[in-house]
Amino acid sequence: MPEHALQWIQANHATLSDPIGAAHIILNHPRSVHQDLQSDDGIYFITDAEELRSGGLLKSRSTRYVDAVVRFEWVSDGAFLRPFHLSPRKRNQGGFQLWP
Repeated sequence: MPEHALQWIQANHATLSDPIGAAHIILNHPRSVHQDLQSDDGIYFITDAEELRSGGLLKSRSTRYVDAVVRFEWVSDGAFLRPFHLSPRKRNQGGFQLWP
């Protein structure tokens, strides 16, 4: 995750006690996976907030979901996936559903 993105998440989403741990849960245990509506090269993951609450990663009791966006980054040797966005949500904001 880019350092500036991690700093923004920590400053604006204090309800996430460990953004890297939260991203790990969301990417490994998504409720669903969608095309990202904000970028053509992004993939939108969403999971139930309770999954993070039970692990002590989310302080909010009213948040229903937590989402993450992963984007393809192109470099001279090829491409790789990079976590780019992480945020508590009240509803799913993904595009076309890719999984399940």
